[in-house]
Amino acid sequence: MKKEVAMLRLTGVILSVQNSLYCDPIHRYGTDEQKKKFLLPYARGEKVGCYALTEPQAGSNAGALQNESRQEGRHYVLNGTKAWITNGGRVGCGNRLREH
Repeated sequence: MKKEVAMLRLTGVILSVQNSLYCDPIHRYGTDEQKKKFLLPYARGEKVGCYALTEPQAGSNAGALQNESRQEGRHYVLNGTKAWITNGGRVGCGNRLREH
């Protein structure tokens, strides 16, 4: 029974991150093209999204983040360290918070 309860808890965390932390920002703020590419397969459960907030020096304090990004053409180069990434081991794509 303990194993089944543990799996339910894990599934709840995965679904929570998938729906609220990965899918919702894309649903609210993404372009139609981004929604098609980065939302539909995740909303259908075909892929798993992740969320990267925690940094070694900041914990989960979003105001103390030090990761940076810079745009190079149509792409962004990300630079920094995350302490862990929720759903990171199974990810197809992810949202990452950075210093603004």
